[in-house]
Amino acid sequence: MNHVSPLLFFLDLLYPPRCGACNRLLTSGMPNQICPRCMQAIQLIYPPFCKKCGVPIPNNIKYKELCGRCKKGGHSFDRIWSCTVYEGVMARIIRQYKYHKKRLLSHDLVQLMIRFAEMHIPMKDVDVVLAVPLHRKKEYARTFNQAEYIARPFAQYFNKIYCRDVLRKVRYTESQSMLTKSERTRNVTASFRLYNRHNVAQRHILLVDDVLTTGATINECAKILIAGGAKKVSAFVVSRGI
Repeated sequence: MNHVSPLLFFLDLLYPPRCGACNRLLTSGMPNQICPRCMQAIQLIYPPFCKKCGVPIPNNIKYKELCGRCKKGGHSFDRIWSCTVYEGVMARIIRQYKYHKKRLLSHDLVQLMIRFAEMHIPMKDVDVVLAVPLHRKKEYARTFNQAEYIARPFAQYFNKIYCRDVLRKVRYTESQSMLTKSERTRNVTASFRLYNRHNVAQRHILLVDDVLTTGATINECAKILIAGGAKKVSAFVVSRGI
């Protein structure tokens, strides 16, 4: 039986919970913020996918270890995993979560990540989980770091060390969303700094973020962590473009 506190019951009456994607009414007292219909509409990522950047490889193409882009090399990270495609329902959810302060959506996003990780990520090899940091100016404007809200409970579920102030964004950069790939790389160069190096030395670091586009931010973070002594840097994002 699901026991709901009187306060939550009263708040649900005043402000009935609604789906973060379609605004349908949800069952009161439940932690889920996405309705079953929208959850089923999310495009999940399944193998085969590139063993470097995680991009899905079409089933009609003979399986290969790396996609064409990753065969060119030049990555500081070991590999990236993504559990959903950034389009349709998932794109709406991420926008609501990140730009409209719908923090409770982190519960559903973390559940998606956990299910994917249990099937595809060797979490036993991960030592430390870090959230991709925001510049303090952007975090103040947004009121929270969306990556941290999913990284911390994800790390707790797998009983991994979570560190908050190891990697910091020290240079404010413009939003990556409207930039080309080369512009994104230049935009994030030298924008991160490593603190408390002992927390990453000779450890496998898993970076967590909400969305992956070109991978420029992940690669820059990985470069700083490797230079600071990390043994290996991987990344896991909720959603990615394809």
